[in-house]
Amino acid sequence: MKIAKLNRVGALIIDLIFISLAYTLIFNFIPEEWLTTTQQYGWVLQTGTLLYYGTFLVYFLLFDFTNSGDSPGKELLKLQTRDMSGQKLERKRSIKRTLLKLVSMIICPVSALLYLFGEGEFSLHDAYFNTSVFPQGKPVKNHLFN
Repeated sequence: MKIAKLNRVGALIIDLIFISLAYTLIFNFIPEEWLTTTQQYGWVLQTGTLLYYGTFLVYFLLFDFTNSGDSPGKELLKLQTRDMSGQKLERKRSIKRTLLKLVSMIICPVSALLYLFGEGEFSLHDAYFNTSVFPQGKPVKNHLFN
């Protein structure tokens, strides 16, 4: 596996740790009677699961609005999200990319396998929006062909 994939997986793990910490703090303030299984639209959903995905969504949307889609995990590992020409993403495109990222996390086994064992360095949301994650300060051309 290429070092770029390992860095990107590392950034996601860092972000998931932050999300889990935020989720734990939020979850501790929810009244116990709310933590029951609810039936909605024919699916049985656990409140905690919905809250976790909600925390995930808010976390990444926050950085779409404030940091061009670069999360703390990416910042710590000196990565940046850009389009294939090396430009920062427009806010609307970054938000749509995050929504697709959430969907790909829900179908995680499939998207993770495609990313980890696929030929390129693209995730589903990158392939759809023609974006990628690059080392900070490194030209896009060098990243794609090294």
